[in-house]
Amino acid sequence: MNYNILFKNIIQKIPPINKNDFLYNYQRNNYKEKNDKNINVYIPSGKKMILWFLKYDNNYYSILLDLDNNFKVGKCYFQYISFKEILTNGCGTILWVTKLNDQLSLNKIIYYQGEKYKKKIIKNHMYDIKYLLENYINNIKNSIFIQLKIPYINNNL
Repeated sequence: MNYNILFKNIIQKIPPINKNDFLYNYQRNNYKEKNDKNINVYIPSGKKMILWFLKYDNNYYSILLDLDNNFKVGKCYFQYISFKEILTNGCGTILWVTKLNDQLSLNKIIYYQGEKYKKKIIKNHMYDIKYLLENYINNIKNSIFIQLKIPYINNNL
């Protein structure tokens, strides 16, 4: 298999991504809960990338993408991740991540099962990322598999 041709064909399938897709809305929800506090998410320093779960040519892939300053895809890398095929529905699931050695911190959902992720509140992203990790990802502890994690989160001021 010629990976240069495969990557070129796969990159052409990536749905639109723009700068606003990487921003959070830090406002609180419209409703007030008794113990509602601001949430703090500590995104680690490291290489910021895109993780894409997709189906291409009847195969399921998890691909890590480099982005330039204009949000254009540079390089592509296959990543060994055990995941459920449902994440590849439509155009797939796309996450903004930070790469730290053999781990990826999942910072934000951009597309989820083929649909643009519309929730703006950071708290919703973190709950949905946690749900994704618990229900659709199997973090296998083996040197060929990359580990997916959530950033450190707290409610302290």
